[in-house]
Amino acid sequence: MQRPPDPLYSPPPAAAAGSSGQPCTTGMQAATTATLAAPQADRRHEALAPACTSLVQLTLAAPRHLEEDLVDQLLAHPDWATGFTLMRAEGHSHLGQTLTTQERVRGRADRISVQIVLERGQALTLLAHLKHHLPKRDVAYWLTPVLEFGRLA
Repeated sequence: MQRPPDPLYSPPPAAAAGSSGQPCTTGMQAATTATLAAPQADRRHEALAPACTSLVQLTLAAPRHLEEDLVDQLLAHPDWATGFTLMRAEGHSHLGQTLTTQERVRGRADRISVQIVLERGQALTLLAHLKHHLPKRDVAYWLTPVLEFGRLA
């Protein structure tokens, strides 16, 4: 029995176009096209087919006292971060963080989490900029693939 495709896999750029040279469809288009064209038994796997996109979500986790510095860096470069979501968070790490007495008692630190959806190349450029202009060991980041992004209206 064949395993269904990994929904988080994103093909390399060279594989983004089909053998006919046609560009791939994205997220919902691919799932809708596959659902309409596939026999009933195969439809559940087709919706999991990888989307041909280079969109990623960059997540930054930082101490709350760095919020203004981080936001200032993002607002100064709207070409990289056209929009972002900022959330209050709490975190725990074994790294040598400077914790307040209250945070040591609670076992977690006040943090912020910033989420940005953008092209992978832009994310790497933004990360290089932040590493240069805000080199803080207690700012963590990760990139995750975005299967689909859009607006409801």
